[in-house]
Amino acid sequence: MSGRFFTLLLLFITTFANSTNLANRALEVPSLTKWNSINSGLQTFISRRASKIRQQYMSYFSLPDTVNVAVNVSDTAAGRVKFSTLIIDENTVGISGLAYPWTGKYFTTIEIMIKAMARPGYRFVNCLNTSITSADTIVYLSSDTSFTAVFEVDTGFVPLHHLYINEVMSSNFNNIDDQYNEYDDWFEIYNPNNFPVDIDNYYVTDSLPNKTKYRFASGSNRTIIPPNGFLMIWADEQNSQGVLHTNFKLNSAGEELALILPDGRKVVDSVVIWPQLTPDHSWGRQTDGDETWFDFNYTTPGFSNNQTVGVDAPISALAFAVYPNPAKNTDQIFFNKVVSIFIYDALGQEISSSMNIQSLNISALNSGVYFIKTNTGELLKFVKL
Repeated sequence: MSGRFFTLLLLFITTFANSTNLANRALEVPSLTKWNSINSGLQTFISRRASKIRQQYMSYFSLPDTVNVAVNVSDTAAGRVKFSTLIIDENTVGISGLAYPWTGKYFTTIEIMIKAMARPGYRFVNCLNTSITSADTIVYLSSDTSFTAVFEVDTGFVPLHHLYINEVMSSNFNNIDDQYNEYDDWFEIYNPNNFPVDIDNYYVTDSLPNKTKYRFASGSNRTIIPPNGFLMIWADEQNSQGVLHTNFKLNSAGEELALILPDGRKVVDSVVIWPQLTPDHSWGRQTDGDETWFDFNYTTPGFSNNQTVGVDAPISALAFAVYPNPAKNTDQIFFNKVVSIFIYDALGQEISSSMNIQSLNISALNSGVYFIKTNTGELLKFVKL
């Protein structure tokens, strides 16, 4: 339909410009009257387009009709609603000002998922004037309908698990690159719990007055932090590259960085004004979740800070070594003792493992940064050039 849309649009412009073809259009003398005429016509065309698209869908898929839907909540501070695939709040595309009540058009006979999303400290009760009492419900629409999700204070609420911003790099020259081979700012979130934590719909910001600056979109398992695990986030102002790429960069001279609960209000953890860092150094907690921060010249993105002490090399490097490192013009690396190892890429994904070896053929590895971890927990960064 996109090709047809632009064909119709082009036809519309040439018609209102009083030209029969593009060649004649190029010869026209510009005027404000013509511009206003085309602009007014375009606005009319666009306003009618949504209705035409719905009619095309109904014809093509044999859908009987559309209905009007209104969605509301009893208290916007207590919760919000996900209707079909759309999470309705102040960050929803197309919403300016108050998010509720929200209205839309949907096809009849089509399965619609409604999810009532209570904010921390509240719970979902029901939808007014309906039999809906479950936070997750599937409905089929047959007529104009309204849904008002009712939330109330959850007296049994237990504060959510704690997460830590564990390590920050704001001047990445040649430390570690992302899946697009770009050396961007990054930070790491640590999950100290013995269960996984999904940060979908959490926010992260480099400006506390704007706590909802970037939201981790739902629907991707990449936002899940494993038990006692780590998640690396790229602060590269390129959120089109994926859910783990934010819409802001970090200031190399130091600033604030905060992780915010899905309610868009409560701060889970924050780092305030780190010092100006040497390029390719990171600012990290001395040990995972610790209150003491250090300048690391040996960074551990996606891995434990417990391998590093201050600006020194990792403790494990004294016991476990790999050479040559970096490896250039060779397909073989060697270890200083017999070990069982696991190799991870720059994103923390395990790519291979080998048991009881003292050398390794690396011909299958692409050029890049890797992490080698032994079965005893020792960790080294390895570079193949």
